[in-house]
Amino acid sequence: MAKIHKILVNSFFCLAFFALSNNISYSQNAYKQSSFRENVRLGGGIGLGFSNGGFNGSVSPSALYNINNYFSAGVSLNVNYAKYNFNKLFAYGGSILTLYNPISFLQFSGELEQLQINEALDLTNTTVKNNY
Repeated sequence: MAKIHKILVNSFFCLAFFALSNNISYSQNAYKQSSFRENVRLGGGIGLGFSNGGFNGSVSPSALYNINNYFSAGVSLNVNYAKYNFNKLFAYGGSILTLYNPISFLQFSGELEQLQINEALDLTNTTVKNNY
């Protein structure tokens, strides 16, 4: 009888130990809900170009939201200025971006962009202005 009692007590302590250690290990891996700001990535680009009689500059800030580990979506602004000899071009607009990462080293992206372009062409006797 004492032997059965000892086996039951040892079994109880073993089960209690495994139950508590299992509960503790799961509590360490509890799902933490991330805030909106933790999923936002800011970036963009800056460009400068120089040539004989010409200059080109661009700025395009962007913000992306990580939907999950594979998909991101966001918006971008775009401003370009170009001057070649006596011709000037100013373009500005925005775009919608999507990114898909099926595996860590491969990324597919899509972008829909709308630009407003203001152009001034200096011809010999006149200046032609186009806005499109």
